[in-house]
Amino acid sequence: MADHDNIYDDEELVSTNPNQRNWRGILIALLVIIAVLALIVTSVALLTPPDEGPRIRGTRVKLSEVLYGELSPLLFNGTWVSNRHICYRDTWGGISLLDAANTSSQSLMPNETFRRLAPAKFSLSPDRKYLLLAQNVKKLFRYSYLAQYIVYDLSTRETIQLTPHPEKETHPYLLLAQWTPRGHGLIMIQDYDIYYRTGPLSNIGYRVTNTSIPGILSNGLPDWLYEEEILHSAEAIWMSKDSHMLLYASFDDSLVKEMRSSWYGDSKSLYPDIRSLRYPKPDTPNPTVTLYIADLADPRNIHTKEVKPPPIIEHICCR
Repeated sequence: MADHDNIYDDEELVSTNPNQRNWRGILIALLVIIAVLALIVTSVALLTPPDEGPRIRGTRVKLSEVLYGELSPLLFNGTWVSNRHICYRDTWGGISLLDAANTSSQSLMPNETFRRLAPAKFSLSPDRKYLLLAQNVKKLFRYSYLAQYIVYDLSTRETIQLTPHPEKETHPYLLLAQWTPRGHGLIMIQDYDIYYRTGPLSNIGYRVTNTSIPGILSNGLPDWLYEEEILHSAEAIWMSKDSHMLLYASFDDSLVKEMRSSWYGDSKSLYPDIRSLRYPKPDTPNPTVTLYIADLADPRNIHTKEVKPPPIIEHICCR
């Protein structure tokens, strides 16, 4: 009986030993797994490059910078003023005149003056005595814009504010200002009418047209359709080489129907403005275009007359 009991005691001892060995193996396996995971985490932490922060740094791009071309590349800004001379923005930020025949250059305006006046556009008079500078430009459509203009006297280094009415306005916004082909006469467009001044120092602005109706009838400046789709320009004036004769187009949109659209622009309002545009569609009237010639030889007695368009452009002059 005693031997039988001893047999059961041995069986109990034998049955407990394997369980103790299994727990020890499990513990060792867990330690190995933890060690391997620690090595992996340590390796990942050491090999991962440091966080450099967000990819976008500095000042964010504004929508207005994209829409108004402020981020466009700076292309060559030179303009031919004669068969051999180019007026351009030089390396130092001023305005210079390059003689293409011998590659010599002459400084017209230093960088300090250019930065102070901050012109968006500039042009040299044909007699090379003045610079015409456009400031505070306000874009209208693709090519047209409003701007204030000043004339820079190259001999005295003084500036003259340009206006068609020296006795009334000191520095108005103009739709166009440009030199005549000879000398330093000026053609200006204000409120869609054309004006002429014999020079920057003249105290009189001679009115060439007086028929404009803003938004309906314009002189020398194309309406939206002709600016955008036909002329690809904000100008509809052409002068003879002697600066005595001026050809200009008059655009009448009185029969063109209006199209209203949302205008986001620079308004700080949460809602866009609603603006109307004279826009012809199929089976609706197009703008009426009329050509005129103005004789500027005697500015005090300017004569204008209607002319028939030549056959080469007759198809774009709708009557």
